[in-house]
Amino acid sequence: MFKIINLKFPQLNNPKVPKTLKVPKIFYKMPTTRLPAILHGPLYVLLFGLITSGVVLGLTTLWYKANPPVAYTTENLNVEPKVETEVVFVDPPQGEEVRVQTPPPPDVAASEVQKAGQEAQATVAKPSAEAQTASSAPDLTKMEHPIQGQVSLGFQFAYSEIYHDYRLHPGFDYSAQEGSKVLAALEGVVGSIEPSSEGGYIVTLKHGEGWETSYTALETELKVNQYVSQGGLLGRLVGAVPGEMDSGSHLHFELRKDGKAINPNEYLR
Repeated sequence: MFKIINLKFPQLNNPKVPKTLKVPKIFYKMPTTRLPAILHGPLYVLLFGLITSGVVLGLTTLWYKANPPVAYTTENLNVEPKVETEVVFVDPPQGEEVRVQTPPPPDVAASEVQKAGQEAQATVAKPSAEAQTASSAPDLTKMEHPIQGQVSLGFQFAYSEIYHDYRLHPGFDYSAQEGSKVLAALEGVVGSIEPSSEGGYIVTLKHGEGWETSYTALETELKVNQYVSQGGLLGRLVGAVPGEMDSGSHLHFELRKDGKAINPNEYLR
């Protein structure tokens, strides 16, 4: 292999070296900082988001320029004109009889049957005079004792043999023999007849305006909503009840106003 040497221009014999950018010496002393590798991912995502947003914004602007929105006004709305109905009165031809329709005659038999049914309903719905009297305010000053016997326990705090504690005894206990008649202290309507856990039944009379009397425990043949006059027979005493055998045969009587127990001694004659 031969090498050609230029004797006239010896500087051309040296190989050409590409010129490099000379950096001022002041930058050699500046410290270089590198971002942590943990920030590379978020920066790439942020950069990608900015680029995507710019592209979407540009495309949206171009689309709106090509398809401008329509401004809706009352002028470009298609409003159908209102069609008015024309009424034409036509006179009947001369000589033709004009027929006027008349309602058919009332059915007397059907009206009588309907009237009778309404009267029957009114008779059933109308309460008796005794029930109306019982629904009004009772005269408590005329209240009588429901049974002949002595009051063994009154309206007071006492020891209960059933519940084994001291509590308010909300009425009167009348000592009487088994089978004694129990009478209504006031006139009223039978509100309820419930079996008593102590034996027999609890009969409750309603006297109007929230007043009630209760009788425990007795055997009865009354029915609910049946009217009972003052002194009327409610039933007969069943005798000693379980749980109160020490008290013997007795009637438990209560007076209540709107469900609250009232001392009967304030009204009994």
